[in-house]
Amino acid sequence: MDLLACIIKTEMTFPSSFTNAEERAWGVMYHNVEIADSYDSNHAWVRRGDRCAAVREIEAFYRGKRLVPRVYQMVPGGTADPLRPALEEAGFAVGIQSFKLFIYTGSPGCTPGAGVQFRRVQEANGALLDMIERSAGLRARKVIARRVRAADCHLLVGTVDGRPVTLGSLQSINGLTRIDGVLTDAAERGRGYGLALTHALIAYHAEHLRDTLYLYADGPAAIRMYLKAGFEPLEPPVTWYWAAKD
Repeated sequence: MDLLACIIKTEMTFPSSFTNAEERAWGVMYHNVEIADSYDSNHAWVRRGDRCAAVREIEAFYRGKRLVPRVYQMVPGGTADPLRPALEEAGFAVGIQSFKLFIYTGSPGCTPGAGVQFRRVQEANGALLDMIERSAGLRARKVIARRVRAADCHLLVGTVDGRPVTLGSLQSINGLTRIDGVLTDAAERGRGYGLALTHALIAYHAEHLRDTLYLYADGPAAIRMYLKAGFEPLEPPVTWYWAAKD
């Protein structure tokens, strides 16, 4: 299996560590009614089989839970997608994501941590959860509180004078490690903590995981930071889209 196919497989399976999964022959449906507004926790992937039948089952399943039927899909650039026509015919709205995939190709040498102390945490305490909610909302607080307990989630938290100021996770699946959940306290941004976190994640990966490290990003500032840290865009690019039916 080539690298892009492995990444697509990983993207399809990573939510299983922090939400509920319903496996089907055609793919998987993730759901958590307690975090109905978390799209990562409530969506389906379709990988094979009768696409029209899968779309009908997806709509019935999420309607039955009073959730918005939602699908995520990644397609290698230039590849025909048999799912999208079935979604559009069923009345799903489709939106193209602007994310780009990046692979780490640099060396594990790290710059100083801007005065931040990093450590892995496996249980989110009140101060950390409060920072997450203040900076990214209640939905992020609920998702991270559940995600941090998964064995394959390595959540690094950066503190200054004992206060959590930044965090990010590494999740190892299928021989790949995915960077996700990068966040800096809204009151502490612009101080270099994001770059320090990136280097801390790279160093932790080099010491403990040592497989292929990747992430996705869309903002120009974030992309510049990741390029500076040693990441390179994955070629060929992918088409990454969501579909939902309100």
